[in-house]
Amino acid sequence: MRRHTGTRPLLLAVLLPVAACGGGPAADPSTDAAATTTVVYSGAGLIPGDGSAPVERGVLVVNEGVIIDVGSADTVTAPDGARVVDLSGRTVIPALVNLHGHVGFQRGLTYDGANYTRENLEDNLRRYAYHGVGVIVSMGTDAGELWREIQRDQAAGRTGGARLFTAGRGLAAPMAGPGAAALRPS
Repeated sequence: MRRHTGTRPLLLAVLLPVAACGGGPAADPSTDAAATTTVVYSGAGLIPGDGSAPVERGVLVVNEGVIIDVGSADTVTAPDGARVVDLSGRTVIPALVNLHGHVGFQRGLTYDGANYTRENLEDNLRRYAYHGVGVIVSMGTDAGELWREIQRDQAAGRTGGARLFTAGRGLAAPMAGPGAAALRPS
């Protein structure tokens, strides 16, 4: 971010960390609405993902979920009124994409069709997201309608985690694959 001199930047440096933790002053309704939806992530190393060198002390400016500016602290200026989140000591990378997975079947050390429940599938999606995977494509083991429900809930913002895409039930040898136990007639 641009270096400032004078008393105003000093006040911002002291107040922003307090405000970011919820202990700061109440929002001023007269401020620009666009600025209040802007979040500035600063201090992290940024891996652009395009083959260029990592950016040390990077700044990422996000407005309403859209990246509007990115670069080094020397080249990106935080908009007035933006909320600042300090990511010093961390690294930001583009989301990873898993193009062949079988989400929902692993629970702890077991991998079985009996684990394919809403609770476990959502847990798997949250774990993927925690580790930087933004999208998982499940390849041909998703029986029933649960995966469709999860997709609808993700689209509506009711369920988080890695974004779920699937081939649906897919094609495999009869009663084969990790979901076979769940598909067997009782």
